[in-house]
Amino acid sequence: DGARSDGALVAPRTPPKLSLFEYTIAGGVAGTVEVVSTYPLDVAKTRMQLVRGAGDATARTSLVGTFRQAVAEQGFLGMYRGIGAPIAAEAPKRALKFGSNEQYKALLRGADGALSTQRAALAGAAAGVTEALINVPFEVAKIAMQSRENLGKFGSTLDAVRHIVRTGGVGALWSGIEAQAWRNGIWNTAYFCTIGYSNNT
Repeated sequence: DGARSDGALVAPRTPPKLSLFEYTIAGGVAGTVEVVSTYPLDVAKTRMQLVRGAGDATARTSLVGTFRQAVAEQGFLGMYRGIGAPIAAEAPKRALKFGSNEQYKALLRGADGALSTQRAALAGAAAGVTEALINVPFEVAKIAMQSRENLGKFGSTLDAVRHIVRTGGVGALWSGIEAQAWRNGIWNTAYFCTIGYSNNT
């Protein structure tokens, strides 16, 4: 609160500024923990989203029912099928996001070197869209591994990537990039806007 026990006022401590490498490591570790802890829910979400219609065996299945079905078909470890893709994406996507954000902020700073909250938000949006360029192929591979219709089809995530490229061309790895870019852009706008606002107040 800026005061010592003897009543004297002291300047508040400023958190140390992390380097890009430190951001990448810290973000990668935190992201990996998040992926591992939430991945079964992500598998269930993907299965429920890929329901084809009333004739699909998973149609109108609850979240608990989806979990039960997946475990019955694959075993508990099957709930982590394809987890290698998002884990492998963590470090490079964090490096690209934070690294590009610094570059965009440098371009958007005023003549006095100041960065307004609005420009911080714009830099964040651009960084989110840039992040999507590297993140989408990992997402496509992950979903291919999670899909119920692909059970037993791929022996590994790399095998899934090879199949995607062989059947759809390299461009197929970036399927859905527009939606991913919007999602990343919106989230990072809010994220970096909040940081910019905090720095300016």
